[in-house]
Amino acid sequence: PKVTANRLARMEGGATKQSSKPTTSTDYVPSFAFSSSYQYWASLCPDLTVNGFSLKRKKRDREEGCMEKRQDLAFPKERIQSINAGLHDDGYFRVNPEELCWEEDILERLADGISRLSTAGWPPHVIGIYDEMWILLEKIIEVHKATGSKAQPSGDFAAFFVGPEARDAEGYPPHRDKMSYDPSTFDKDGNSKITTSWVPLTDATPETSCLYVLPACKDAHYRSTVQERKGEAKKSWKDAFFESPSLFQDIRALPAAAGSLLVFTHRLLHWGSRASKLAAHPRLAISFTFQDPSIPSAYPFLIQQQQPQCTGGEQKQPQAILSPPSLPLRLLLIATQWMNYYSQPPINKPIGDARADLMLGFFLAEHKRMPSNFMEATLRSVACQQAIMKRQVHNIQTNRIAVRKAATEKANEAARRLIEKERLEQRAGDKDKDEDDEDEDEDEDEDDDDDDNAEYKSWVTK
Repeated sequence: PKVTANRLARMEGGATKQSSKPTTSTDYVPSFAFSSSYQYWASLCPDLTVNGFSLKRKKRDREEGCMEKRQDLAFPKERIQSINAGLHDDGYFRVNPEELCWEEDILERLADGISRLSTAGWPPHVIGIYDEMWILLEKIIEVHKATGSKAQPSGDFAAFFVGPEARDAEGYPPHRDKMSYDPSTFDKDGNSKITTSWVPLTDATPETSCLYVLPACKDAHYRSTVQERKGEAKKSWKDAFFESPSLFQDIRALPAAAGSLLVFTHRLLHWGSRASKLAAHPRLAISFTFQDPSIPSAYPFLIQQQQPQCTGGEQKQPQAILSPPSLPLRLLLIATQWMNYYSQPPINKPIGDARADLMLGFFLAEHKRMPSNFMEATLRSVACQQAIMKRQVHNIQTNRIAVRKAATEKANEAARRLIEKERLEQRAGDKDKDEDDEDEDEDEDEDDDDDDNAEYKSWVTK
């Protein structure tokens, strides 16, 4: 069903302002209380669930499908060797959709959800509100375990909407997820401790936009200690490309069918191409960051250590289990992602001051659940500081308006009292005048009576 501003306002119990033009859902911004509720998010994406809650689909518990248990994913030994070799040498590997048993229609529902959120004025990564994104993440965790990786979700995630229309066709310019090289982010065997897992929800082709990479084995700066942002000491990869045009021949396009999985390291040079205006559909995708357990996490509440059952007296190591967060913590996650990533170039698309203030509210409501260093870093982010400043300016303006309104009401009340006093005095003066007139009439009547009596007595005498 089409979500309109009037329908959302009726659900919230409010009323939309009358306008000459029909109000769209993009113009509608909910209150903080309504935007923190299951009803609001479920109404935006009725085919998705929020902690098991849905306005359309039946409520399902973990055993019945929403976060159901699955059999562990397994790859042949040769396949695991190929995957690990690709990640080490080229900086990436691919898993095809047929190797992954996705839940029925989950990709379509997530793609539809991102489109609906975009129509409602929210950035794509707000899809993290819904259970289905966490089901997607559980499958990716299984892939990492099946390849022998100990990496865990860091809590950072992103979603992308690249469409044929000009405003949505930008893609993403060449970059590394970690621009500055840090030897501690590689283990002793040269394997990356930080990776990105990227899942297209629709087919990613050169026409609709797909990923392009410079393989690690062809990248002279893959393990460079040069600070590429500042271009110090040595030439950066940008200069190398244009000085050695043969490097362009090493670029690889990575088209991927919906439901594929691309995993690449934090130092792989990659980008998303622009979409063609003739593209049949937008390219929608979700990505997650994974990292080695030795790297501190900004969201420790996402992973819980669970002690497996011991069989035959055998002691087993605790297993890291994903703990899908509650709605307030999901709101914290999307607010943090927006402040640290989505509010910065090149993917910063304005969401308006009202939604930015909601993001600030989501963050401040649960930010103490984060480690202090990550919390302070987010508070120092440009987006967070701007939202705080705008809120302060808004509060100052609101206070000024309230003071002016109170002063105006006070002056009006004094004027009303003065006018009422004058009216009472005028009424009192009119009453005194009426009484004096009545007294004069009574005196005249008495004189007339006396005259009549005297005349009567004279007539009797006669």
